[in-house]
Amino acid sequence: MCTEVLEHVYHYQKLIDEMYRVMKKGGMGILTVPWGGRYHYIPFDYFRYTPSSYKIMFDKFSKVEISPRGTDIANIANKLIVIWARGIVPFKIFKLIFLPVWIISLLFLGIVVVLAHLSLSYNIGSQDDPLGYTIRIVK
Repeated sequence: MCTEVLEHVYHYQKLIDEMYRVMKKGGMGILTVPWGGRYHYIPFDYFRYTPSSYKIMFDKFSKVEISPRGTDIANIANKLIVIWARGIVPFKIFKLIFLPVWIISLLFLGIVVVLAHLSLSYNIGSQDDPLGYTIRIVK
């Protein structure tokens, strides 16, 4: 299992080759990687890969299954939550003045979260811009 790590590894192919080396034949692995995630753990956030690149990166494995996690709607909801969370902490005086607006905006944020969950439940939205991907590999 390797979750939300691959984007932090500069020599990613060495890591993937080591996964392949230590796995037993028929062994399974699960990786998660961000797509719509923001720049984080700075300066050690190097790459965002596409499903096409994952197929090449994991081509030694006998089976590679790449699944999007979420949709564009869930991704937008995630961004709105991040924007809201950044604004709620009053580091500067103008943020303190707008604190009531941020508190009132919780209702809007709740609606956004519900819409995101509905979009996932009813398969609404595009999977071309998900929150990230889950990769299942078999040696």
